[in-house]
Amino acid sequence: MDVKGSYEVSGGATGRKLSPRIIYFLLGFSVLMSFVILGTVIHLNLGSRGDIKVARTFLMLLETPRPPGLNMAAAVNHDAQAHTRDGLRGYDAAPLVPTHSSATPNIPSVTENSMKARASLDNFQVELAELAKNLSHGQPFNQWRRFNNKLYYFSSNRHNWNESLKFCDSMKSLLVVINNKAEQEFLQRNIKCGHWIGLHDTQAEGVWHWVDDTDYATNFKNWAPGQPNNMGMRGQDCALIVGTGGWYEWHCNYWHYPICEKPED
Repeated sequence: MDVKGSYEVSGGATGRKLSPRIIYFLLGFSVLMSFVILGTVIHLNLGSRGDIKVARTFLMLLETPRPPGLNMAAAVNHDAQAHTRDGLRGYDAAPLVPTHSSATPNIPSVTENSMKARASLDNFQVELAELAKNLSHGQPFNQWRRFNNKLYYFSSNRHNWNESLKFCDSMKSLLVVINNKAEQEFLQRNIKCGHWIGLHDTQAEGVWHWVDDTDYATNFKNWAPGQPNNMGMRGQDCALIVGTGGWYEWHCNYWHYPICEKPED
């Protein structure tokens, strides 16, 4: 049979003819696959060092000059004979157990996870401490608290501004008058929402008065940005302090918590 012409494979009554190019291609492909399998085994056994050496070996196979006129299968066979022994000889002495260098890549990930867990725990502790602080500042309601020779009562019942005046009067006190920054900060630490204070302009729009006749012009102020807006809306003539500490001009008929104040006995 003439190999240069075709190759016939018998199969029953009929046969299939394969061209020489297909035969050479299959042969070359088989050799290449053998190298791929060999490289994979070496990589699994030797770790990252094996990757580098296998890569160098394949580069050597690709870069080595070959005699002219070789087809693909012959070229692969030539390269294998020329470089396999030299390129892979170093693996004979390589240990089959993981070395320190191949095990160390796992250490940073463990350390990093430990640091993340520690940070999460620290954040949780901070949030827990902040929560305990907020709870201690926000309770208990309905009892007097002492600050700078005065007593302050944070009611848990909401009233409009006029009813809040009456409520504090029933407690032999007044709606709170804020005289300085220290008092402002004390109140701010103890509230989380809107509370009535003893400031109003019910007599004339924009002319503010404290319920104990403290001079408004010279006294401490902590209006929120844009406040008081003096919009002249019906009933928006009373002052409210919110959890962030800012004062707001508000509708007197809205219901909020009063803060009462009296001298310490």
